[in-house]
Amino acid sequence: SGKAEASSKLRLYMDGNEVATVYTDSTGVWQAPLSLAKAQDGKYTLSAKAYDLAGNVSSESSGLVVTLDTTAPAAPGVLEITEDRGISSSDQLTNDPTLKVGGTAEAGSLVTLFRDGSQVGSAVANAAGVWSIDTTSTTLTDNDYLYTATSTDTSGNTGALSQALKVTIDTATIVPTLAGISIDTGVAGDLITSETAQV
Repeated sequence: SGKAEASSKLRLYMDGNEVATVYTDSTGVWQAPLSLAKAQDGKYTLSAKAYDLAGNVSSESSGLVVTLDTTAPAAPGVLEITEDRGISSSDQLTNDPTLKVGGTAEAGSLVTLFRDGSQVGSAVANAAGVWSIDTTSTTLTDNDYLYTATSTDTSGNTGALSQALKVTIDTATIVPTLAGISIDTGVAGDLITSETAQV
């Protein structure tokens, strides 16, 4: 769409090839329907020439570069939590009920994070494709949770759902109990012994 002399004819070109002819209204505004359904992904330059009622032809307009992108981004890469506490730092078992979840995706894409199928946040992947979403405003109860994510590129294409990340929250403490000693000499069960080596 654009503006030209009122009641003039416009010829629209894409990469130098005429693709549409339209007329401006009484205020000079014009709009041309243009289908790129058969075009390949890439950049296209649109331009136009105006023809007035007297037969004068304008010079060609400056080019408008349009990028067509119909390819969905790949699913976000491996998700991980940043506070993986406990014996292992990579088993997704933690006593931290407030999580930050991150991973990788197409640079500049909008990553949407889901927990058990419900959206819990979104963030834009940086130039290196790294993203992180802070969900610490929610304190989770002890349970297993499945995190997944999608990536939407700057053209609006949304890719497939990522692989699920299973996270286990376990904040319960177990008080140890002492059952006895392995070698109880004398009266059994009185915990009085002469044996110094115990298991």
